[in-house]
Amino acid sequence: MTKRTQFNALLTALVLALLALFLPSGAFAASLTVRTTATPDALSEAGQISINVVLTNESDVLLEDVRISAHSLDETLGNFEPGSQKSYNITNFSIYPEEVGSGVTLTFYWLENGVEQSYERFVPIA
Repeated sequence: MTKRTQFNALLTALVLALLALFLPSGAFAASLTVRTTATPDALSEAGQISINVVLTNESDVLLEDVRISAHSLDETLGNFEPGSQKSYNITNFSIYPEEVGSGVTLTFYWLENGVEQSYERFVPIA
């Protein structure tokens, strides 16, 4: 190999390595934007809260079978047309003692162009 070919191969490998570091896990994670608000946003002991979840399909394709999961919650929210936004209220959501002062993770799953995707959203509970 010539020096130019070696340089090009090295440069390509470097660019791919940098992309791997900075791209989110799951190539389509940016397709679904998630906003959450917990009420109350602080607890002194284990208890129940309400979580408002706003989901937006930022892609130009249909997101199918969107689902939310956390603790014993596993609910199918349906399909999201491109550009659509939906709001959901989760009431009486139990916060365990170990989550007080930390928070809970909501996991979202969906199919995008037939490929399963997922996204985790951390909801802080002070």
